[in-house]
Amino acid sequence: AVLTRQDVNMLQTTQYLPAENDLSHTFAPSELYLPNQDLRVFPFVKLLQWPSEDELTERTANGKFLTSTLGVKVNPPLLPILQYISGPDLDESVRLKCLDYVVKNLGPNSPYESCYAKLRRSKDISKLKFLPCVYKEVLAPSGGLQRQIHSPNSCYSDQACMVMGFPVINPEMEKKNGKIYGSRFECTDNPDASLLVSQLLHLAATADSKLKRATGDSYFKLCDEVVASFKDVFVYLSTRSTEFSERQLNMLSKEAFIPCKVKGSLEWYCPTDVYFKQKTAESEDSLTEMLFQVIDFSPFLASAGVQSEARTQDIFRLMLSSPEKVLETVGSEAKYRTLLRRIAANPPFHRLTPEIENAPFLLGYKIEEDEKGEGKSNYLLAKAKEIYIIDNSFFGRMFPVIRAPHESDLEDFYNALGSSFISKKVKTSYDVIGKSRQGTSLTKQLADRIKERSPLLVSPSVTSRPLVSNAALLLDEGHLNLLEADDLKAVYSLDKSVRNQRVTSCTKQSGKKKNSLYITQEFDWFDVGNAIGSLILKRCQLEDAFFIGSLLEAPLTQLRSRGFPVDRIIKPPEPLPPPPPKPVQHAPPSKSCSHAATAGTMANIPPATSQNDKATNGGGTDSLSDEGFVDILQQMFPDCAEGYIAARLGPNPTMDDVRNLAEEMATDYPKTHEASTSVTKPPSPSVNGMDNVHDNAGSNLPPQEMKPSPSKKGKFGKRLGRALSGMRGSPAVAAAAGQQASQEMSMPQSGPQVKQINDNSNPASPAMDSTSHSRMEEMLKNQVGNSSKVNSKGVTSPETILSSIPKGLERGSTCEVIPSHALKPFSGHYRTGKTSNGIRVFASRTSGESENFLTENFHAVDTFADVLQKLCTVYSLDLSTIAIFHDPTGGTIAFNANRSLYMNIRFYYALHYKQNQKPGRDCYSYWFTTMAHELAHHLVSAHNKEHGFYTESYVTLYLPKLVSLLATI
Repeated sequence: AVLTRQDVNMLQTTQYLPAENDLSHTFAPSELYLPNQDLRVFPFVKLLQWPSEDELTERTANGKFLTSTLGVKVNPPLLPILQYISGPDLDESVRLKCLDYVVKNLGPNSPYESCYAKLRRSKDISKLKFLPCVYKEVLAPSGGLQRQIHSPNSCYSDQACMVMGFPVINPEMEKKNGKIYGSRFECTDNPDASLLVSQLLHLAATADSKLKRATGDSYFKLCDEVVASFKDVFVYLSTRSTEFSERQLNMLSKEAFIPCKVKGSLEWYCPTDVYFKQKTAESEDSLTEMLFQVIDFSPFLASAGVQSEARTQDIFRLMLSSPEKVLETVGSEAKYRTLLRRIAANPPFHRLTPEIENAPFLLGYKIEEDEKGEGKSNYLLAKAKEIYIIDNSFFGRMFPVIRAPHESDLEDFYNALGSSFISKKVKTSYDVIGKSRQGTSLTKQLADRIKERSPLLVSPSVTSRPLVSNAALLLDEGHLNLLEADDLKAVYSLDKSVRNQRVTSCTKQSGKKKNSLYITQEFDWFDVGNAIGSLILKRCQLEDAFFIGSLLEAPLTQLRSRGFPVDRIIKPPEPLPPPPPKPVQHAPPSKSCSHAATAGTMANIPPATSQNDKATNGGGTDSLSDEGFVDILQQMFPDCAEGYIAARLGPNPTMDDVRNLAEEMATDYPKTHEASTSVTKPPSPSVNGMDNVHDNAGSNLPPQEMKPSPSKKGKFGKRLGRALSGMRGSPAVAAAAGQQASQEMSMPQSGPQVKQINDNSNPASPAMDSTSHSRMEEMLKNQVGNSSKVNSKGVTSPETILSSIPKGLERGSTCEVIPSHALKPFSGHYRTGKTSNGIRVFASRTSGESENFLTENFHAVDTFADVLQKLCTVYSLDLSTIAIFHDPTGGTIAFNANRSLYMNIRFYYALHYKQNQKPGRDCYSYWFTTMAHELAHHLVSAHNKEHGFYTESYVTLYLPKLVSLLATI
């Protein structure tokens, strides 16, 4: 029979079908579900009563008719099922059966797929707690798992997050049933980053609250449990560290959530207050571990701000708050000073705050006399305003003040913090004792000298010191009046301390824009330089006084030979015929001398000293034999004609004679094939009597503060000469100091060409000589500026033989062996691969002894670095272009690799290093010359005549700046 639409409608709405689980009445087809064993767990679902459920499925003919035509249902709605499962009193076994049914119908293309997706996006899902979960009590690691029922959006499927107390779907349930509930119900694997941050801070607050309530043994047990729990937490968070935003990490860096046991108690630290332990053999000596709390490494904590090593600002902050504790912890004044150097190199503050000004964290030194009357330096910690920077050692000895360390970098740092230069704080006044006379022979001579040299004194190309705005006007004869006084006294005062001292020259204001320069009959050039420097310089220091005095005292020929632009700045008058020779007075001057004897000292603008006088007055003890001088120059110029050097030096030569001859031979000298042994030494030129060094008799100022005596000058010249000869003459050094400069470098076109200049057919004018010299100086300076940064990876170069040296440039053998170098970076005391002032350090790759030496003697490395830094200032050389290395084998003192300079600490340690003592002037002159030698390799690869010329040119060009440096040593 065929059913009409009316028949079908009646069958769909009439209640005539029985339900197997409800016999109270019959039901319409739409109120019933096809019989299904899985649905029998739900009491609210009415199943159609049918003799056999195997014969009735939605795929059988009867099943299709009941579902498609009459409207019998197959699956009940999802929401009522989930609400039923969420019942708090539901038996666990029933809940699992219900979940099994839902999971079975929740897969892809399943009946509940779209319905659950819509429900998952609604707020109602949070109210449906039907998933069996477990969680762990974080602060009780020994406790078991706790059970809870959660909604899909409040639990997680990854068991790892349980270490932070988050609930996860019961893993035993999934393992037992072999079903993945988490993925079917779309549970998140892990909490998101923001929830992790909140939970971490909550755990820290909860733990801290429990610790405050705990006492006795329970407190110590809880401390251990907290540290162990948070260790697991940090391990888990490290697997998620890439998911945190920069904002979240910045917020965590300011929160105290890291537990650390300190002396039996537990304290909480911010990431910026702790550091990671160093897992190296040197960890015991780690500065970070000595000063700060350290923890085990964690990637998460690293991203939150924990550093491997304390930053400068961290050390600075600790030194401000607890300077005594830091000094006690590091264990010595030297190590504390190293910390100050580190801070001074990169000050971790932008402005000076009251906290910094009033913190007694700076090292100061006080000189106290012991029982034997000898000065002993004791260190202490003081505020910046309590410490004086001793830029004038004369004042430093005169007044018992707390001194700053005598290091230029630290002095600048102290000054920035509020320490004063003692020269600025000492008030100076002068008293004229007895009569003063104007227009004397002595004042006229000195006035003429000042007038002649004033262009040099105020030339910016000569001095780098800042001049007052009207410096040239102040030296004009209309504004500077010279007077000769019987005696002069300086009165120095600092706070309530007053000291008197006799001087030989001073200036006093004598009217509006006028000054008077006073001198005594036996004046000292240093005092004159100090008096003039106080007029023309904004701040006159001892080295300035020495420099100005030397410019006034030295003859023009000597200044010209030292590289000063005499011909460009000064227009010397026509020379007068030399006066007849006068007998030389050897007796020392004194108040009781006859007038003739006094004039000998006082010519004070005295006649040139003879060679015999020089030997008598200071060259005797330090001079070499005639043969020694000849040997030095013969090593420097091995191809010089035999007998030429000895003939030019003559009998009893001084170091000045040797130096002047070396400078002359740097430009040209007769070779073996063209020499004439009949050359005689020309007479010493007359220099208006200005090259004699004035005796200090009658002056109370210490000689070393007034100016170097002839003997000291001789020593310096001798040391410089030895350094030069050592760089040239020693076979080991001549081979080993070889650079790694490119062998393809062409010879410079601006090298020495004196033969062309001296060609009689084309005489050169003074202007041409001056221009040539200026261009040479500019070229040398440019080459210094073109130095390259040191390669941080080290140096590896094979042994090289230079051959085929161009004709005319060879010196001895035409082959030169440049030794191999194999250097690797050395991490050093600061674990940066650098010294405290930033110079890179390298060890030998081929010798294990090299690293041991550097480790045991790194203080010597730092001291050497300080010497090199000062010399880099002399040469205007960037610190990044110079390195320190240690090679325990061979004779390499230094070498040039790709326009970077490498200095061997081994020779500094052997020749100049003395523990707890500052390097002397001989050290600075030695390494000054070594640097000149290596800089010359920027221009020439081989050790030939050209290289010798450029080495001496560098020495000549930068010697005035070295003299200024040595005056401060």
